[in-house]
Amino acid sequence: MTALTQVLKDNGFNVVGSDIAEVFITDEVLRKLKIKYYNCFDQKNLSRDTDLLIYSTAYKKNNPEIKEAIKRKISIISYPEALGLLLQDKYGIAITGSHGKTTTTAMIGWILIQSNLKPTVIVGSKISNLDTNAYSGDGNYVVIEADEYQNKFQYYDPKMLVITNIDYDHPDYFKTKIAYKNVFKQFVDKVAKRAGVVVGCGDDKEVVSIVKRLKSQGLTYGFDKSNVWRAENVCQNARNTTFTLLKNNLQLGKITILLHGEHNVLNALASIATVYSLDISLSVIKKALRLFIGTSRRMEKVGAKKGVLIYDDYAHHPTEIKATLSALKDRHPKQRIWAVFHPHTFTRTKVFLTMFAQSFSGIYKVIVLDIYGSAREKGGTIHSKDLVKKINTYTNNAIYIQSKEEAVSFLQQNAIAPDVIITLGAGDVWKVGKSLLGA
Repeated sequence: MTALTQVLKDNGFNVVGSDIAEVFITDEVLRKLKIKYYNCFDQKNLSRDTDLLIYSTAYKKNNPEIKEAIKRKISIISYPEALGLLLQDKYGIAITGSHGKTTTTAMIGWILIQSNLKPTVIVGSKISNLDTNAYSGDGNYVVIEADEYQNKFQYYDPKMLVITNIDYDHPDYFKTKIAYKNVFKQFVDKVAKRAGVVVGCGDDKEVVSIVKRLKSQGLTYGFDKSNVWRAENVCQNARNTTFTLLKNNLQLGKITILLHGEHNVLNALASIATVYSLDISLSVIKKALRLFIGTSRRMEKVGAKKGVLIYDDYAHHPTEIKATLSALKDRHPKQRIWAVFHPHTFTRTKVFLTMFAQSFSGIYKVIVLDIYGSAREKGGTIHSKDLVKKINTYTNNAIYIQSKEEAVSFLQQNAIAPDVIITLGAGDVWKVGKSLLGA
């Protein structure tokens, strides 16, 4: 919502917003742009001259502001519907997938910006190079991060679609793996039917099963030799990652990115395959990628305190946790790594309990906080203690600590230089790192 707000403001609209009192990373962006927002929902927040109410699908029709808008016959649309309108009459590029879509969206947007194509870019996290999660350009390209939750795809009609992977998630909405995969399949079919292009990870069997049907409309990328675009000779050090780029098995030179982990090599390949098809030169692509420093909350180094390094990551799915911790271990192979995990939603924690339990091997300790239900869930039949017990049947390195404040106190007493701490989760677990740095 914050990214959309910026784009609307830049296009001359007067925008005011409302949210719950909880502090979010994006609050800083709103303050910087002098966008007014209320820390509560109240019908009084709707001024007399309100023309349109755009609501997050996290909230229902019983929200007091939505009820007031209905009463006053103010036009109402959801966030994904508003995002879909941005794609109209433009060359829309939608990036989706279970994991990696934020970084890939930011990469593609950044390359287009560096190519002076003046795109409009909507990302789910701050692009570190821009210190904001949106970019408003008057060019022909609109790049959006497309979320699969609640089948928001139904509102989007892009000219190009990028699928990073398909890995079952959001079990509170998608009751089966088949239901989850079907929304991607339907999205691909819609894009293909309108002669659009689909870029997909050829190393992901679920993506391949969909994209391989498209013939000339489908481009694949990955490490496997069957892909159109692929990477070889991946080399990582403390500063960057390099790899040899190939197209149709023809070497096109070395690519350098400042991000770590093989998952970020795949994100870079997805970005290259996408923008190269838009006739952007490889030299411009290479330069842009060398300058790209990532997005907030994606293995973001947030600081150090008394020789202890602190990172933060949005990872809240077992696959994401494994990828992030693997990259962190490669970057700091000789240091003790502490993870502070804030499980997101009771449903996800219950369905993926065993997968979560197997995600923390090879690190020193994982602190598990109480489950964060968010606006989706108020409670459930599982507890963080269940996860700790399950983790300890595999690696015996888990500790249950109820609150963020208690976790901060525990780490202050037990983490010593040159340890590494990483906070993981979709909620506000990042506050642990901030508190440690301020202590």
